[in-house]
Amino acid sequence: ADALKEIKAFPGVIKASPQVYPGTLKETSSSGGRDIQVVAIEPETDFTITPWVIPPLGRPLGKHEVVAGYMITSPIGTRVEIYGHPYTIVGKLEKTGMGMDNMAFITIDSAYEMAVESIPRDKISAVLVQSDGREPTWLLAERIRIQLRKVEVITSYDLIAVVREKVGSLTLGLLITSGVMWGMSILIIGAIFSMIVYERRREIGLLRAMGATSRFIFSLIMGEAIILTAIGGAI
Repeated sequence: ADALKEIKAFPGVIKASPQVYPGTLKETSSSGGRDIQVVAIEPETDFTITPWVIPPLGRPLGKHEVVAGYMITSPIGTRVEIYGHPYTIVGKLEKTGMGMDNMAFITIDSAYEMAVESIPRDKISAVLVQSDGREPTWLLAERIRIQLRKVEVITSYDLIAVVREKVGSLTLGLLITSGVMWGMSILIIGAIFSMIVYERRREIGLLRAMGATSRFIFSLIMGEAIILTAIGGAI
């Protein structure tokens, strides 16, 4: 918690909101068979979770209330137990496509209350920082890293870089696969229309005898090929 006070005092920091991770609830029927990560937030300072709540609460999260992720099927108003303590679901998150979809969010006071023996009140798990944008995020992160050597600093760029790397490798694989398929398609179509031209050589010879140019014959065959392949591709 002393790190939180220091981070809040940093120039360039608009908001700093703590989070506590009490643990993971094992799979339940309400979670569709998935484990649920319980995360405790400070409602008064949170700026990352509450914007996803639909409909918006319009007030801070209460002590015995929980906001459920999108993948948790229990509806709003359901009474649930977390580590033996009763809670009421008062909000659901919009689908984020991230880990938050399988999380349940309670207040930090609730977390300390349910885990009074294992989580001292001066301990937090993470601090989410919002920059004022006057300087690059990496520079603010570096200043925090130098001054607070006991904490690990992770910027949004680091997270995006991991996603970009995975998506990049997937995209490359898709491009290679598409290229191979295009190549095979062109070869097959070429072979088919070569056979068609061979079958129609008498018709082509007759057109030539009537005065059709090679250019006209070529455009006729190519036009037919383009129309047929376009219709086939659309289907």
